[in-house]
Amino acid sequence: MALGGTGQESHKSLGDFKRILVGFDGSDHSTRAVHIACEFARKFLSKLIMINVYAPLVYGVPVSSVESFESDLEHEARNLVERAISIAKGEGVEATGETLMAQTAFQAITDYALANHVDLIILGTRGLTGLKKLTMGSVSSGVVAHAHCPVLVVR
Repeated sequence: MALGGTGQESHKSLGDFKRILVGFDGSDHSTRAVHIACEFARKFLSKLIMINVYAPLVYGVPVSSVESFESDLEHEARNLVERAISIAKGEGVEATGETLMAQTAFQAITDYALANHVDLIILGTRGLTGLKKLTMGSVSSGVVAHAHCPVLVVR
């Protein structure tokens, strides 16, 4: 069963989804992704890994403020991951979490998934980008296009 990806992956049966990566940014779509990932984890005894990717620097921030700004971003990312883990725990599912600093979220997610032998990536269709899109968001679209494994995109 292929749910998305590059087409180069071997087709997996649902029982093969032992490591599931969930992108979480606090949006309604990513919250639904966590709930669906919990269903998968319970049904297939999968390990859940919650991930949040944050950008390292915003142009226009004074150099003296960069370290503080990045520390605040990392703290916020950790809080989001803890929130996703808490949602999973509330559903009776164990989860771990990671935060990544990267300019390109979809690349960070796909690289992490490959390096950590993830079997399935679950994401929301749109995140908290400030732009309301009529189509799938750029991060989820990029992950679908570049992931080595199946991707489930949740509305």
